Amino acid sequence: SYSRMLPTSSSSSSSLRLRSRPRHFHSRHHHHRSSSPQQQQQQQQQCWRLFAAKGAAAEKAVKSKWWEKVPEGGLDNLRDVSSTQSLIEELSLAEDRLVVVDFYAQWCGACRALYPKLVKLAQENEDIVFLKVDYDAN
Repeated sequence: SYSRMLPTSSSSSSSLRLRSRPRHFHSRHHHHRSSSPQQQQQQQQQCWRLFAAKGAAAEKAVKSKWWEKVPEGGLDNLRDVSSTQSLIEELSLAEDRLVVVDFYAQWCGACRALYPKLVKLAQENEDIVFLKVDYDAN
């Protein structure tokens, strides 16, 4: 739930009230004063529908666990790292091999877009060690 603190009057900044919704959600969407109250309400409802749709898409992306997907048979050179100690161990086990460390977040759209490319690189370069570190979990 979204809430914002706003002063109730210009003379007293110490008394605040909570707004249950932001005044403007979408930066490209402007509510013009010349619009009727009914049009403004429709525009706000449209903004909130967009907001809810984006939230649902982000939640679905996290539920799909894209960061755990690997090709059938797995990849020996693509490994999850769950702690600083395991990162140090993986780096020492790699010896003189090249190591690529991918720091990602489950909610990150760019990380999700990059992941299939990382898997493809791991498939094509078995001599390179690829380590995945969940930024939020570590």
